[in-house]
Amino acid sequence: MRNLLLELSTPQGVHPLLLTVFTPAATDSVPLMVGLNFRGNHTVSTDPSIAVPSEVPGPLHYDRFTEDPQPRGSYASRWQVPTLIEHGVGLATACYLQLGPDSSALRTTGAFPLLQGSGATDWGGIGLWAWVMQRILDVLREHSLGSEHIAFGHSRLGKTALWAAVQDERFAGVIANNSGCMGASMSTASGAETPELMAEVRPYWFSEDFPQRVQEGPSWPGADELLSAIAPRPVYVASAADDAPADPAGELAAVESARERAPEGTFGHHQRDGPHDVTAIDWEHFLTFFDTAVSTAARAAQAPPTRGSPMP
Repeated sequence: MRNLLLELSTPQGVHPLLLTVFTPAATDSVPLMVGLNFRGNHTVSTDPSIAVPSEVPGPLHYDRFTEDPQPRGSYASRWQVPTLIEHGVGLATACYLQLGPDSSALRTTGAFPLLQGSGATDWGGIGLWAWVMQRILDVLREHSLGSEHIAFGHSRLGKTALWAAVQDERFAGVIANNSGCMGASMSTASGAETPELMAEVRPYWFSEDFPQRVQEGPSWPGADELLSAIAPRPVYVASAADDAPADPAGELAAVESARERAPEGTFGHHQRDGPHDVTAIDWEHFLTFFDTAVSTAARAAQAPPTRGSPMP
């Protein structure tokens, strides 16, 4: 395990980001899951050597959250690091709250102001977070950490992982767990989150004109088109039976439609019992799928990779 201090730099300034990378002891040349976490790198594992956010790498913008920092290892069940390592898979993760608050203040606080003067000024949180995932990928490749890199995310960060994978073909595949509306769901079931609700409660996740576009009628690709755009790289969508807002039926429908749209692709899906979360059962499915999918799809594609979105 190692802690790396990244510096996101543009002409507008520099913003620090703490990246923690886990790999099996014998080698760094293993598939790496690359994803943002919700409450700090120190929460994904009980390992005492994981740095806790401070003024040096930059504090977390907990905003409405009461505990700062969260207890060490408090979200370890969502990441299953020992299982990954035993399976010969690594993990690279950083906390999305280190980039700024998950609130309407996002565009004026933290990393977002670094994008001013570029074409990214109209981005929302998901655009920023996906861009940072690509910058993390830059660093991992520069330091030869990981043989393949699989974008991973849960909930809003599942939407982020999908967007990062669409934009950057260097990601060998993607896992979107309970990503819901504007992610891997068609958002058609009763009780599901909808673009109209997103425009009301989380407009800052998207471009500034998102609420207006919702009023005028959706003018963006559906979830099935989003998934199929990642093909032929492997795509895995995970659902939870008790997660009505994320619309598990709509997530399955998106996968089935994506298979028809992109028959050359490799798509996986499961639905487990329980609520909105990431569990050991989910990781069993993820690892089983990518054991085959990465070796047959991503590793077979030896063409020179395309670069991700440039620094603004």
